[in-house]
Amino acid sequence: MKKLTVILLSAALCVFCISLSSCLFSKETYEIALITGTSGVTNRSSAQGAHTGIDEYCRENNIAYNYFVPDEDNTEAYLRQVEKAVSSGAELIVFAGYYLQDAAKTAAELYDDVNFLLVDCYADIDDTRVHSITFREEQAGFLAGFAAVTEGYTELGFITGDDNEISQKYGSGFIQGAEYAAVSKGIPKIYIKYWCAESLKASDELKQVAIGWYGNDTEIIMVCGEGIQSSVTSAANNMKGKVIGFDMDQAGYSERYVTSAIKSIDTAVYSTLEAYYKNSGWDNNRAGKSVSYGIETDNIGLPTNFGSFRFSSWTVDDYETLYAKIKSGKISVLSPPATQETTACEVIYFESGLPETNDTSDISDISDISDLSDISDNS
Repeated sequence: MKKLTVILLSAALCVFCISLSSCLFSKETYEIALITGTSGVTNRSSAQGAHTGIDEYCRENNIAYNYFVPDEDNTEAYLRQVEKAVSSGAELIVFAGYYLQDAAKTAAELYDDVNFLLVDCYADIDDTRVHSITFREEQAGFLAGFAAVTEGYTELGFITGDDNEISQKYGSGFIQGAEYAAVSKGIPKIYIKYWCAESLKASDELKQVAIGWYGNDTEIIMVCGEGIQSSVTSAANNMKGKVIGFDMDQAGYSERYVTSAIKSIDTAVYSTLEAYYKNSGWDNNRAGKSVSYGIETDNIGLPTNFGSFRFSSWTVDDYETLYAKIKSGKISVLSPPATQETTACEVIYFESGLPETNDTSDISDISDISDLSDISDNS
């Protein structure tokens, strides 16, 4: 009996050791990997939208997926995460975010047996293993600018963290929408303060600029920038001002948000993965090419759900009418660098960069009248 007990215990111990060895030396593998910035997949912007779309598709199709978050925001740190993803078996690597473009270019050169999807990355890589998706932010900005003026605001602001393709499109569209609404409704003058902070991080200096604007008649500010958003939101909370968000629905951020100029990044990524797996790789319409999503594909808009559409005068029906006009081509929204002079909107461009003095309410403006963009009505 003792001998049998010893044999059984020995067998159990062997099984345990084999299992333990398997756990210690096994390695999780992932077919799809998402590379993000340090804010990860909760940044209320490109990475979060991409993650939502990837996660949904992979869960529905039983595909192994993981995301990789660096400890620093620089190209070397991003590439270390790419190396981890490749060593984990990733066959498709997704880069989400404008500032990952250099890492995306390098990764495409280093790993010639991996396919890539770039979301809001603007890396311009001429390689059939790479597909890029971008969005018509100017349309979202137009909707937001039109809504703000139609709601009755005449003193507007636009603050961006960086001057790049995405912020330029948001800003151009915002001005176009405000101009179109003002001209349509016979409003003689709309004022828009426009400032690039040249900073991607929240700061008290940035908050004080926004406080200064709210304290000098600015009623509503559209913010464009993941890091700076909290500074502008804090200023709005303090001054009881209004805010317009960007990229995703920001209503949960603060009650001061009246709307958000959103991009349906998740649905665009989901449909892109559908096409990728249907073709077992990028098809001829996507390989080495970029596709831009907009109102034409129902990937741009304002959130109309309860609690996110916080207008009192402008209705959801009004919004849907405007949306339909843009979708049908009756209203054309120009994309930078296309420009025309505005007539109703006076845009005051402020000197870029955070102020060096404590007087943040009166940063010197560098121009008076906008010739940045305009709108045409094809009806």
